[in-house]
Formats: sequence, structure tokens, C-alpha cells
Amino acid sequence: MGKSGGFDYLRVLAVVFIVLLGSSIGVYLLPDMKAASRLVLASTFILGLVCLVLILNRILYKWKNIRYTGLILLLLCVIWTIFGGGAVKTDDLRDAYIEQLLAYRNTPFAWGGETKRGVDCSGLARTAFWQAMLKHGVRTNNPRLFGPYLWRFWWLDMSAKAMKDNEYGYTVTIDKADRIVGYNPTKLKKGDLAIVVNMHVLIYLGDNRWIEACPDDNKVVIKSSTVDTDHPWFNAGPVTFLRWSMLN
Repeated sequence: MGKSGGFDYLRVLAVVFIVLLGSSIGVYLLPDMKAASRLVLASTFILGLVCLVLILNRILYKWKNIRYTGLILLLLCVIWTIFGGGAVKTDDLRDAYIEQLLAYRNTPFAWGGETKRGVDCSGLARTAFWQAMLKHGVRTNNPRLFGPYLWRFWWLDMSAKAMKDNEYGYTVTIDKADRIVGYNPTKLKKGDLAIVVNMHVLIYLGDNRWIEACPDDNKVVIKSSTVDTDHPWFNAGPVTFLRWSMLN
């Protein structure tokens, strides 16, 4: 019933959860997302679930049949989230990704940032994609999009070089070029990535338009790679074009 030898562990867990929740809010308000920040957020989420289960257990203690039924249903939900779900419709997920990218337009540039308060080039590409997976997964009731794949993707901090080298198995190389200007994008689809000189990420929107968290403009911008552009990232190279493996 939550007590052992007069010790109310549920109350202690609730206090710890509140402290972590306050820390999580503080972490989220900072644009720079480090490993410690992810740990705080993940710990808050997990402890919150534990507290919820224990509270329900205490409420339903007198109704054991209902309690056991609830725990079984909860276990089935967890199993469904991990192993369930149908095939992902890549075109729909791609559209959700573009929608999420556009929502970051004019967001301030911040090194290591992954929020609307500040984002960098790789953070924009990654954050918009996991948010698209989460929203589209909920919208289509497909746990494959918000199960372990999503959480592992969120946990890993992929730099532009890590994306290019397919360090974690999340990207597929589509093509290579000396620079973006003059490149024929017939092989590209919306949502594909361009890694410029191993250090900068741009995301293709179609019709020679690209979105990026640009350190030169100090914000997220959309620019066209016309032949007469003087945008430095369109004229630098070499360039590797990638696609998220889930969109391939």
C-alpha cells in the first residue's frame, strides 16, 4: 500500500519526481541539449510512469481484480508499443517531417540547440525528424514510430559528420557532388539531407529550396540554390546527400 515499516516510498518518489520535473523544465528552456540534459528528461519520464503505476496500485488496492486487470492491460500496452505497429508510409512521414521543419523557420541559431529557443544545423535535422515520428505515430496510431526506435534516435546526439558516416545506422547515402550550386536534384526527395564539408547540414524542401539553421544568418532560414547565389554553404564542398533510412 506504499508503506514499508512506516516508510512511505510513494511520497518520496513523488518528491523526487517533482524535483526532476522542475529540473526538466529548466533543461528544456535552455537551447543546448547535452547528454546530462537528456538523462534528466528521460529520468523524469520514467519516474513519472512509475509514480503513476504506484498511485493507481494504491487507489485500486481494495479492488484486486480491477488492479490485476489494469496491470495486465498496462503490460499489454508496453508490449504493443515495443513490438506492435504496421509498416510506415514514407510519403506521409516525409510530409510530416517537412511540416515540422517549417515550424522552426526563424528560430534563433544556437550551437548544440534542439528546441524552439535555439537550434543548430544538425539539431534542426534530427529534432524535426523525431518530432515528426512522434506526432505522425500518434496521429496514425502506429507504435513503430514512437517505440524504441524513436527513443534511441532521440537519445543519440548525431553531428553532421556522424550523419554522413552513418555512424548509428540512421542514414543512407544518395549521392555526392562538389557543391550544391549546379547540382541536378533529380535523385533527391523532400526531407533529404546535404552534409557540406562534414560540418553543416541542410535539408531539401523541393524545387531547389533548402532549410537550414544558418550560423551566418543566426537563425533558421529557407534559401534557393540558384546558379547565381552567393550563399557560402551552397558553394562549399564536397557535399554528401543523405536520406533518413526510415524514409528510404
